[in-house]
Amino acid sequence: MQDFYLVSHASIKGVARPTKYCTLWDDNSLTNDQIEELTYYLCHMFTRCNRSVSYPAPTYYAHLAAARGKVYIENEQIDMNKLQEKFSKLQILKEIKEERPMFFV
Repeated sequence: MQDFYLVSHASIKGVARPTKYCTLWDDNSLTNDQIEELTYYLCHMFTRCNRSVSYPAPTYYAHLAAARGKVYIENEQIDMNKLQEKFSKLQILKEIKEERPMFFV
């Protein structure tokens, strides 16, 4: 297991705080340097910002997707015993997936 700190963004105001990373699992057998480099480059891939961000873009997108999902189920009462039934009712419409697959970004 590898722990490292990375400051991937410039500080606009004040001091930039480093982000701590911990490698939990590595299917690709990357070296520690390769993991750090990949993490650094992913911090420059967030499309909503023209500068580097503090943590990798896929985590920003996961956060945005979770927020979007929360909006869809915000006022819904979910019975944990009927989760599969509720899941099928809250699916994204087939027309949206096929005609506008990038509706989120």
